[in-house]
Amino acid sequence: MCGILAVFGLEGHPENYEKNFLENLDCMEHRGQDSTGFYWGENFILGHLRLGFVGGTSGTQPLSSYDSSIVCIANGEIYNYKSIWKQLDKIDPTINKQRRSESDCETFITCYQAFGPNFLQKVDLVGMFAFILVDMKKQKVIIGRDFGGKVPLHFCKDKNGESWFASEKKGLMNQVEHMDEIFDFPIGKYYLIDRIQQTKQVKTIPNNPLQHSFAPIKNWSTEEILTKFCIAVERIIPEKIPFAVLLDGSIYAELLFHAIQGRVNDKKRIFPIILHGDFFYSDDDIRKLQKEYGCDLHAITISPSRILEDIEDIMYAIESADPAKIFEGSTIYYGNFFID
Repeated sequence: MCGILAVFGLEGHPENYEKNFLENLDCMEHRGQDSTGFYWGENFILGHLRLGFVGGTSGTQPLSSYDSSIVCIANGEIYNYKSIWKQLDKIDPTINKQRRSESDCETFITCYQAFGPNFLQKVDLVGMFAFILVDMKKQKVIIGRDFGGKVPLHFCKDKNGESWFASEKKGLMNQVEHMDEIFDFPIGKYYLIDRIQQTKQVKTIPNNPLQHSFAPIKNWSTEEILTKFCIAVERIIPEKIPFAVLLDGSIYAELLFHAIQGRVNDKKRIFPIILHGDFFYSDDDIRKLQKEYGCDLHAITISPSRILEDIEDIMYAIESADPAKIFEGSTIYYGNFFID
């Protein structure tokens, strides 16, 4: 989870907007504690809060092309970035040689260089993402969000006519008078903006698996469901990983545990974290799961009074009052304290 923030259409020098921009970014500081980065462009600013998983310190954002004419901020992960890099080698080997990081998110820049502004129509990016890319030479802006909608992105236009984009609505609250002036960026779409012609095209990202027809789950056996789930996990995690932390105690996590065993070198290095208490898993549930998992199960005991104390913070963090999302968000919320 990272945080992105961008504003376009500034009048005057971007540094005059520094205080306001930093205040908006600070509202999302929980989204990335590893590093904070900025790009002050002509009439625009990009900001990024990084929680790094891929690319080490070289993945600090904003990312840029070798000649610094293209900059990009992104939240999410591209699972098949290594196979895309191999494809790019066949098209133009110099593109990969000029990469400035090992970050999967630099794939947005390299694909743009190889395929042009409509690269999302020409390459299958497997992953979840929201990104903003600016080509300062050609004065193009591309803003996109994957078709699963797992990664949030919101936007608004303030009273000065400036266009703002942020990972969370709270990062835009200073720019509007009412919440209903903040909108969700459309799922599975991307904006292609020409800053010279002052035009905006809204385009659909193809290869949307959610558009495919699926057989009803009731016709699938347990083995078929597990097989399909394992295939999905292998697509997301194509290589062996040293360890895994599962921040969910639902049936989804139990399926994921079985599927991920083949991706981790040692089963003992899988760490399921679940919530224990009156609202969550009982002692009997934990013993059953411990036996089934066959590895160390980390249970965080949460009392009803603790939930009531923290409920506003949880709802603020996940920006939702949906009970299902609160349950899911609670696991991640308390799991973060356990990991720290």
